[in-house]
Amino acid sequence: MVLTSGYILMINIDEFSNIIMNLYKSGVAGLFIKLKRFFDKLPDDVIKLANELNFPIVEVPMHLAFIEVINPTLLQIIDHQSERLRFSEEIHKTFTNLVINNEDTQTIVNTLSEMLNKDILYYDLHFQKAYYSKNPVDISKEIMSLELKDILETHLYYTIGLNKEIYGYIICLNKKDTDFSSDDYNILTHANTALILDVQKKISSMQIEDRHKNEFVLDLIMNNIKYEEEVKNRSNIFGWDFTNDICVMVVDIDNFKEKYLKLENKNVNDNLEDIRERIFKYTTYILKAYFNDAIYATFSDSIVFLLQPDIKNIKMLGGQLQKTGDEIRDAILKNFEFTVMVGVITDDLVKAFGMNATQIANLGAMYFYAYTIMQIPSGILADYLGPKKTVVTGCIVAFIGSGIFSFAVNIPMAYIGRLLVGLGVSVVFLCLLKIQSKRYCSTNRMATELSGISAEDNLMIFIFCVNSYILLS
Repeated sequence: MVLTSGYILMINIDEFSNIIMNLYKSGVAGLFIKLKRFFDKLPDDVIKLANELNFPIVEVPMHLAFIEVINPTLLQIIDHQSERLRFSEEIHKTFTNLVINNEDTQTIVNTLSEMLNKDILYYDLHFQKAYYSKNPVDISKEIMSLELKDILETHLYYTIGLNKEIYGYIICLNKKDTDFSSDDYNILTHANTALILDVQKKISSMQIEDRHKNEFVLDLIMNNIKYEEEVKNRSNIFGWDFTNDICVMVVDIDNFKEKYLKLENKNVNDNLEDIRERIFKYTTYILKAYFNDAIYATFSDSIVFLLQPDIKNIKMLGGQLQKTGDEIRDAILKNFEFTVMVGVITDDLVKAFGMNATQIANLGAMYFYAYTIMQIPSGILADYLGPKKTVVTGCIVAFIGSGIFSFAVNIPMAYIGRLLVGLGVSVVFLCLLKIQSKRYCSTNRMATELSGISAEDNLMIFIFCVNSYILLS
């Protein structure tokens, strides 16, 4: 608002219309002027322009001082701002109480709908879930059938987000709504904070639960649980039932750690972690289509599934696992730059040899028994016999072991094959180190010194195998 005695306009009477136009463009609410002091009436072209612009020009009585005009106006402005602050504080208090009292997302959406006096839909992008402010039965079938992007193109919406990260959308279900009022934006700003806190709370709870699930599955695999009662109690917390036989499937992302360690840019690493999560989601979605009650835990670059197949369909398990594995590999290869390895051979061994869980565990452990025991001898052989002869001999032994395992007709023969493979492969790594030491370093007997270190590393593998054997027994 501009208040004037009219003197400046009188001496610039030719610019009066331009002054009105500039005031209008500057966002001035109106012009208050004292007439009959410097001129009796406004020019006709000024009145015409003001009417066209809907720009108010108010005549101020001559006897009123400026302060008598300004003070009431300022008081009204201050009262209006105070009212808006009180309104904003009430909204803030309402949404804060909802979050503090641990109210669910639906309650927040219902409260927001009442404040806006609009029927709304909140779509949570993180959990891919829609929340309606009224019963979905009453929602038009058109809305229910549309994709999110189509709804956003045809309806008024407000983005829920923080720091360029979008958490979801508040969508007005009535197409007649074309814009939000200033009070609506005030309400939505506070709702934005409440909904972000709600999502982050859910994410934190989910991460804590996932960590406990992963620890439980790891304890099962590593045989850190000694009592059956502990298994029952911890599985009941997550609603899991381990009364039936369990088949373990491991899906491992090939070369993920290698690629992750090569990257130094944090943003690229974050993107890589996002890809890992998406791969896990793809894998879980596909596997649950075949094994709906599958239990799983995620690790750095692999996901472990505990499957409890129906005893009646145990003969079909092999085919199901093969089909699931092929579908997972094809889907990951098609949608990502990574490939995955699916490890399940239990069913083939059961069919071929009628193996039980203990015998399967023994078969897997044979390789690592031989590999661990041979670490120190392989270093000595590399130093005294020579790395090339040692590697050639090892490869021959591993080749013979693979052949025996492939053509095994009974369990002992399979054991021997796996043992020979472990013996043959165990010498390769240290011999490569020996070759490198000769090429790049003059120090001798490097392989003997490193064999002790390697033996310590493989001791952990040995402990894992023994624990797995005990668990499966």
